[in-house]
Amino acid sequence: RAGLKKYDSRIYDAAVARMEGNTAEYMRLAKEIIAEGNFSQDDVVSAIKSTINSLTVDDNADNAAEDKAESIFTDSDYFDAIIGGDGKTADIVGKDLVDTDVANGKTQADAEKSLVSSLRDNIRDAFDAGEIEYSEAKNILVKYCGMSETEADNKLKYWDFRTEYPDYDLAEETVIKYYKEIESGGISVDIYYEYYVNQKACKGIKDDNGKTISGSKKEQIL
Repeated sequence: RAGLKKYDSRIYDAAVARMEGNTAEYMRLAKEIIAEGNFSQDDVVSAIKSTINSLTVDDNADNAAEDKAESIFTDSDYFDAIIGGDGKTADIVGKDLVDTDVANGKTQADAEKSLVSSLRDNIRDAFDAGEIEYSEAKNILVKYCGMSETEADNKLKYWDFRTEYPDYDLAEETVIKYYKEIESGGISVDIYYEYYVNQKACKGIKDDNGKTISGSKKEQIL
């Protein structure tokens, strides 16, 4: 790695590009070096990180209680690579983000869950904003978030519901129950929500022994 950093000027150029926020140029250079087959992905990324660290002046270094590992990527870089259809770049970015979390004390499983969670948040934001279509969002949820097609459909229906009815605070399973079991009966979302709120507010009537009388809660709702 030391030789790679010292003798390949592209490492320096890639480090500068990343520091300047030019992710596309950074990735182009990194993938170019990796494709030559002389150094592994880990070696190339580590060499670039080391160069970035040597170029960065930390004015608060003397006061830092503990140095933490930092990825040269962000969650947005991972999302952008996936949206751009660049699977190889997504793999490089995702691995670095996970490895950084592990270096900072997370387990491998927790680091991978964190990556999936952040990706899911980015998908939701893009979907809500109309930046990606239903089919594209579904494909990403299935391919990168480990969801089944049914789970992905349910998640997207729930996101759609939240956008259309922002004032209705319902859990995902409650929303899906409406679409699967209630909507076909001609009951509107407004009526369903009113029923749901009333049901949550009602408490069953207790007898003299403090036991809830069977059916009393249902009677109050009706």
